[in-house]
Amino acid sequence: MKNLTLEETIKAKRAWEKILHDAGHSAKHYQADNGRFADQGFQDDCTAHDQTISYCGVGAHHQNGIVENKNKILTQGARTMLLHGMRMWPAMITTMFWPFALKAMAERLNIDSMYTLMARLQNPDYTAYVENQFQ
Repeated sequence: MKNLTLEETIKAKRAWEKILHDAGHSAKHYQADNGRFADQGFQDDCTAHDQTISYCGVGAHHQNGIVENKNKILTQGARTMLLHGMRMWPAMITTMFWPFALKAMAERLNIDSMYTLMARLQNPDYTAYVENQFQ
């Protein structure tokens, strides 16, 4: 997604749905915030594809536990990586490396998630497809 326009959001939605379709799944429901996803064009696209959508309130962390859990795992993992680096190389590693630790943890989780998904699907053709998409 290059920018945050409605057209780009719908384009990203359709790309995600194509990946799901290729894996034999479909998106039946979206839960989103009230930002770009509340636009009439996004709602119309969901309705056209027999999908439902519900919205979270701003700051309502209890409504999206899956994402909040992922954020917790990201921050705790990045903190652990940063503290390990500070302990092993105290003269060089400082809290200024927080963005890099967070990015490294996100990449690690994405790779783990990708391999978990491939193991679940156990489809060699889809495995090759996903690996080509993320390179």
